[in-house]
Order: sequence, then C-alpha cells, then structure tokens
Amino acid sequence: MLKNNPILYLIKNIKLPIFLIISAIIISIIGSIFQLLLPLFTQNLIDNFSMFIENKYFILIFIIVFLLSGVLNGLSIYLLTKIGEGIIYVLIKKVWFHILKLKPSFFNRNENGQLLSRIIDDSNILNNFITQTIPTFFPSLITLFGSTILLFTLDWQTAFVALVSIPLYVALIVPLSNIMQKIAYQTQLETARLSGVISHVLSEINLIKISNSEFKEFNSTLSKLQRLYSLGVKEGTINAVVTPVTTLIMLISMGGVLAFGGLRVSSGAISPGTLIALIFYLMQLTDPVEHIANIFTGYKKTKGASVRLTEIMKEPEESLEFSKDIQKINSSSIAFEKVNFSYEKGVPVLKDCSFSIPKNKMTALVGPSGSGKTTIFNIIARLYEINSGSIKYGEKSIYEYSLAEWRNHIGYVMQNNGVINGTIKKNISYALKYKPKLSEVEYYANLANANTFIEKLQKQYNTLTGETGIQLSGGEKQRLDIARNFIKRPGLLLLDEATSNLDSESEKKIQDALSNIAKERTTIIIAHRLSTVLQADQIIFVDNGFITGTGTHKELMNSHQKYKKMIELQSLN
Repeated sequence: MLKNNPILYLIKNIKLPIFLIISAIIISIIGSIFQLLLPLFTQNLIDNFSMFIENKYFILIFIIVFLLSGVLNGLSIYLLTKIGEGIIYVLIKKVWFHILKLKPSFFNRNENGQLLSRIIDDSNILNNFITQTIPTFFPSLITLFGSTILLFTLDWQTAFVALVSIPLYVALIVPLSNIMQKIAYQTQLETARLSGVISHVLSEINLIKISNSEFKEFNSTLSKLQRLYSLGVKEGTINAVVTPVTTLIMLISMGGVLAFGGLRVSSGAISPGTLIALIFYLMQLTDPVEHIANIFTGYKKTKGASVRLTEIMKEPEESLEFSKDIQKINSSSIAFEKVNFSYEKGVPVLKDCSFSIPKNKMTALVGPSGSGKTTIFNIIARLYEINSGSIKYGEKSIYEYSLAEWRNHIGYVMQNNGVINGTIKKNISYALKYKPKLSEVEYYANLANANTFIEKLQKQYNTLTGETGIQLSGGEKQRLDIARNFIKRPGLLLLDEATSNLDSESEKKIQDALSNIAKERTTIIIAHRLSTVLQADQIIFVDNGFITGTGTHKELMNSHQKYKKMIELQSLN
C-alpha cells in the first residue's frame, strides 16, 4: 500500500533533515506535556486555593509551565513548518526540472494551462498539507491521548460520559472525507481543464476578436465554470453539515460532563477542582480531534493532487547530459537510410526516406505543405525519435552523440520564431554558454539584417521584447531568431521558412550572408518561396512522406514534373 502511495513517491528521493525532524518532534512532545499539566495546576488552585496562594513556588512553577507550553508548541510548529517548506521547495524544483527535460511529445498531449495548474495548484495543496496540516499532528496526537488518559485518571465515570460522543464524530467524518477526496480530485481536474482553455484563448485573443468569437469562446468555458460551481456547492454543503454537527456533538458532550460531573461533585465523589480540570481536558480534546480530522481529509485531498504530479514524474525524460565541457562535433555530411516515422501509431509521416546531404553545402527541402519537410528537421534536431531506419552524421549515428552535444552543434530557425521575455541582446545570445561582448552581438545582428530595426529603438540592444515578443513584428522576430542561430556558429544549420516574413531587401541581405556562412557548415533550408532555393547545391523533393526527386534546380526542372509545375506557378522559370 505504502509502496504505491503517490505522496511517498514524490518525496522518496528528497533528503530529509532527520535531526531537525526528531528535534521538532521532541520539542512538540515536551510542549504538549507542559500543556497537559495546566488543568492539574488549575485543579490544585481551586481545591487548595489558600495553600496555593501562600506558596510562591507553586505560582512561579505555574507561570513557567504556562510560558514553556506556549513557547515550545510555537517552536515545534515553526520547525515542522520549516521542514515542510524545505520539502516543498525541493519537490517543486524536481517537478519543474523534470518537466523541462520531458520529450516534446508530452507537450503535444498537454496544454500549457493544464501543466501550469498541475505545477501551481497541486503543489499548493501539497504545500498546505505538509507545512500547515502535518505540523499539528504530533501536538494533537499527544494532547488527544494525554487528555484522554488524564480524564480517566481523574474520574473514569465522567470521562466515559465525555468521550461517548467521539465515535459519533468519527462515524461522521470518515465517510464524508472520502466524498471530499472525490470532490477535490474532480475540482483539480476541472480547474486544470479550465486553465488550459483560458491559456489557449488568451494566446489567440487577436484571432478571436477578428473573428467576432468572444461569445463562442465564453460559452465553451461556461460548462467548465458550471461544473466547478457544482463541485464547489457540493463541498460547501458537506462543510455546512460537518461544522454545525460537530459543534453540536461537542456541546452535547460538554453538557453531559457538566450535568453528570455536577452530580458527582454534589455527592462528594469528586472535588470542584477535579470537575474544572475534567472540563479543561475535554476542551483540550476539541482542537486535536478537529486537527486529526483535518489531517485525514487533507491527506485524501493531497493524495489526489499527488496522483496528478506523479503522472508527470513518471513521464520519460530526454537523456540530457548537462555538462560544462560539451565536446565540439565537426561539420559533416548527413544521411537518412530507410527512415520511417509517425507522430501517432498507424499514421506514417515519413516512409522509407533515404537521401544524403553533403558536408558544407546548402541543401533545400521542397514539396507541398504537409509533405514531411518540417518533420525531417524535427527528427534531425532529435525532438522526436524515428520508428525505424538510421540517420548518420559522418560515420556515426546521430543517436551516438549525447543529446546536449548534438543540440549544441545544430542551429534551428523554426517557423514559429521563439522570443524570450528579456532584452534584444539576451534573445540573440540565448543559446550561448558564455556572455558575448556587445560588438559580437551587433556583428551577427547585422548579418541577419536585424540591426536596421534594433538601432531605431530607444534602448537598442537593451530594449525589452515583452512577453512572447509582443513588442516585435513577425519579420523582426524572424531576424532575431536568425541572428540567434548565426551567433551560435553551428556545424549544422536548419532554416525552416527562415525568410517568409521578410521584405525582399532583408531577404536578399540574409541570402547573401547565408551564401558565405554555408561554406563553413552543412546547411539545410525549407522554403515555399522557391526563389530562395534556386542556388542551393542540392534540392530534395519531399511528397507525402516520400523522397521523389534529388538534384540541382536545373536537373529537377528536366526530370521532376511536380517540381517544374511549382516553379512555373511561382513564375520563377
């Protein structure tokens, strides 16, 4: 049972501060014992008031015990909370680092909003349980058992009357806590789904507005909001029942003790001080019972959150090797040999693909949209693994290189040009493992023709791009991405529609820069605008996952009808 416990699974590799935990528990025990002594002092104060007042030592001891009880309980809660916060810190750090190392296929299956909910909301549930609920466990347990023992020691008959209501309390809490666990788990799932929808809507807000789809998107989230409302009402209903019923149970118990204890005092069976002490111990039982009940229900809720985090932690990671001394890979030719690949089982994207790309030459991949060109790039970048076949870089398989080495060797200008929330300089130098001088950044920005807009900005290279590059146009983002890959000086450069958002002047400047850069590295480009690939050393035609033609522009014009037709449609011949 414990072996499969999701909470233990999450914290099993966390180094716990054993000495601090033991110290906190010992302090908690001592503090709780001192608290248990206070009703006994009260008993003696009432039954032997004159003697108690005359003896200053009794008064001093009472004050010391009272103060120590408060100080020690406070100190134990502080230490246990500190331990809990440390555990949560390490746990969230582990989860976040694990997420960053997950394979791209995981992110294709999970929306950003849902992931955010898992990291933040589920971690908060764990945090509250470990740092707020658990620290009350030991003081509550000691107070519960200690008060019960002392109740029976003082007067077992009255103690029996006091505790007869406890089974009723347990009988109420246990089944309701199971219901609360189910509600909490469903609430977490619905919250994650809602977060996913909202995140997607906000990322595409301009499309929504231009399409007049505000009400459509609102209505699509309404069902999820209604579901959350329904779950919240159910939880509130349970709390509305539990709170007054538990209060009523404790009032009945207190009334029973006062009535029965009063009879015992009048008969001389117990003293008035003993009755007061019994009432104090009964009152001391109230909080521990409530805290232990909260621990029980909190555990159920935390277990649900832990299941979702555990699902993430069990996802396979990429085999990244983060080393400061990444070995340099020499530029070489690349060869696909009967490569097959599919994103989904049974839906092939690449089919027996075989082709070679020469070293330090420029090769272009052309073909209809959706033919598999970008997939080839993603496979080369090792964002996805092939189903069968082999890919060699020089004499070695690309999978023989460590992933860190390989990705350090390649540059990849993607269609959706990524922008980091930071300065222009930070964006250009993002992939570097060192801090470049401004002159170096400026040089590569100039090669990418990015300097033309950067120098017009008030703060130039210190200008903040804004979140997701909101301050930049599509062409400006593209030029930043090109500069980022130029400054990396990769041995293998992948350019996917790298100039699609650029004006003809910028495109020409970058093409000239590419012609010079390509002499020192293996370069592969994808372009629907075929004017950018006419001068490539080699053109590979990809059609529906198959390689249907290889050669220069002139050779393909003579041998490949589909290529010829595409050229003619773009009026390039």
